[in-house]
Amino acid sequence: MVAALCATTCLANQKTFFGVWTPPSSLESFWAPIQERWWNTDKLVAYCNTYAKRSSPDQLVADIVLDLKRSPSVERTLVYSLLILHWDHKLVLKLLRPYYESKDADAHKIASDFIADIEEQDAERR
Repeated sequence: MVAALCATTCLANQKTFFGVWTPPSSLESFWAPIQERWWNTDKLVAYCNTYAKRSSPDQLVADIVLDLKRSPSVERTLVYSLLILHWDHKLVLKLLRPYYESKDADAHKIASDFIADIEEQDAERR
């Protein structure tokens, strides 16, 4: 009975977005409405913008890096990037610095990709 309940709970937390994985609990509300049909649409960008306004990178950047480290995905990386690009860039860069400077190659790569996206957006705005 307990095993069945645990399996049901685990399955309930799973999300399908170009693959099945379980997002960190801090990001469940972010992923809850997102669907694959949103891929490459203005709806996804607008949603990330709205979510960024009501969330804090202080609380989520570490979990985003860990989520991508645990379950790599090009598509989810892009979605996370859309979210990150709507937060204050200076703050996010500060939060990404430890991962960028990490000896962990995966964490460094994830942070490096996000930093490149931020720098590209900043350059386009100039």
